[in-house]
Order: sequence, then structure tokens, then C-alpha cells
Amino acid sequence: MSLPENTTVLIVGAGPAGLTAALSLIYHGCRDFVIADATAEGQHVSRAYSINSATIEALASIDATDGLLSQAIKAKSIRIASRSSQIFEAKFDPLKRYSAHPYPLVTPQNVTEHVLGQKLQSLGVQVQRPHRVVGMKQSEKDPRITDVSFDGGQVIKARYVIGADGARSIIRTIAGIGFSDPEGPSLVNPNVTFEPEPVGPLTLEGHLNGTISSNSFFMLIPFGNRFNTELIRDGKLTTKSVFRIDQLVWSTRFRTHSAIADRIFTRLGAAIFLVGDAAHIHSPAGGQGMNLAIRDAIFLAEVVTKHIQASAENPDVG
Repeated sequence: MSLPENTTVLIVGAGPAGLTAALSLIYHGCRDFVIADATAEGQHVSRAYSINSATIEALASIDATDGLLSQAIKAKSIRIASRSSQIFEAKFDPLKRYSAHPYPLVTPQNVTEHVLGQKLQSLGVQVQRPHRVVGMKQSEKDPRITDVSFDGGQVIKARYVIGADGARSIIRTIAGIGFSDPEGPSLVNPNVTFEPEPVGPLTLEGHLNGTISSNSFFMLIPFGNRFNTELIRDGKLTTKSVFRIDQLVWSTRFRTHSAIADRIFTRLGAAIFLVGDAAHIHSPAGGQGMNLAIRDAIFLAEVVTKHIQASAENPDVG
């Protein structure tokens, strides 16, 4: 798919942060943008699995929750146990006093991306794939514009660039923004099925289960059969209930560390912004990475739109 030569806003990366940035731009009145991603298609793996209440509220503020609410599992509680007994169970019902969405939504990240992508398509916007950024430089003709080069030789002139391209962000690297990335212990994050399939309270849909010991933490999140179509193994569908441990559907290893960019804004002609993992990384154990990425994108896109509108009324606005 060919790229346009000019755009007001260029979003690099079409994960949850990039897709949400695009939806937020549209909601706040900006349609002059391009969203590009280096991969030929979205993910088929779960990675992040939970959208918390504050994030659902943020998505609702830009009218982007319907598909997620209809497809995801509304979590009821989280149980923490030792290997011999339950320590406590925290139910989410008390959140009704504070939120219209008193629950986390349990859904694999690829399903979240698919739903947000469908919403974007319904609004007439297509992710441009596969287009990998290979360079950025200030325009020689306009000091407020950045020429963004792609691996196919195409160049987009943009006034704003939103780097939503993950922990190894090429936008962050080219912009010269430092990134504190300390080493940390690792955590394995798989989707699995069991043989025979387990029964009992740990398998109940909507309940998150954590088991702790002196040197480990084990989290079991039942997906049931709800996401079997989206979670594939070696290109084949699985028919068994999927859990988050017979059959390994998908697995990855994370370092459970935190990292942060030196800054999330700079100029290289255009205003360059970082959102999500490009700006900050969190241990998956805390469930904050995708949630903060989505909220970053929603709030940043609103600010960018306001700046676009203000500068249209007053060209002296920086």
C-alpha cells in the first residue's frame, strides 16, 4: 500500500497505542493523519491480557469500547493463594461506587488490537502495512516539518510524529532520546491447554488466580473457548479451553523490569512524541503496560488536536 507524501500527523506503530491514538485523533476532529506499521499483519498472540477499569473509561471517552465490551470477559475477582491454601480473594464489585465499568476486561492483546483496528476501519482509516521507518530529518523547506523515510524509499512529510512503535522504538532511537533499560529477572508468559482439561474453581471464567511461593509467582487466567479462533498454534486452531499453562499455544519470555525514556517529546522539525512501550516499560506482572499505553495515546491525541486547531487560528503558535 503506497504512502501519501504529506500528512499533519504520522503515527508509527499499529499496536494498541497507535490504534488508540488514531481513534482519539478522529474523535477530537483530526482526520489528516497516517498510521503505518512495519509488520504485514497484526499479532496472533496474547501478550497483555487485561484492560483495567480506568482504561475502559478512557476508551469510552472516545467512543471505542463497544467491540471490547461485547467480546471480552468481565473479570469478577482475583484470588491469591499459596501452594497449600487461599490467602485472599479481592472482588471487583466495590468498584461500582466509583466507575461505570467496575471490572477489568480479560482479552488477549491480539483481540484488543483486532477490535480497535475494526473500529478504525469502520471510520474509514486503514493501517498502512508493511512500512518500516528508516530515517527522519528536518525538512529543508519548512523548519516545522520532518521528512520521515521508509524502507521502500517513500518519504512522508509530517508536522507531528507519534512514536507508538514499542520498546525497541526506531522513532526514539533516530530522535536521539535516551532510554534507561536495566537488566531484570525474566517471566514466562504462555497460553496453554491442558490434557485432561482441569475442573474446579481455578477454571471459572472471569476469575484471575495467582499462586505465590518463596521464589515464584504463578498466574492462571482462564480464557475458556472464547478466543480460540484468535489464538492459533502453528497456524491451526485449538479446540480446548485456553489458559494463561498437553499443548503450548504460544509463549514468550519477558524481563520483569521497568524502563523509561529520558523524555517523551522533542523536535526534529516536527514535534516528536513517544507513547506506550516506546516511552516506558513495565513488568507484565503489574498489568500496566498496555493500559498506560492506551491512555497515553488517548490523552496525547487530544492535546495534539488542540495544538493543530490553535496553530490554524494563530500561525505564531509553536
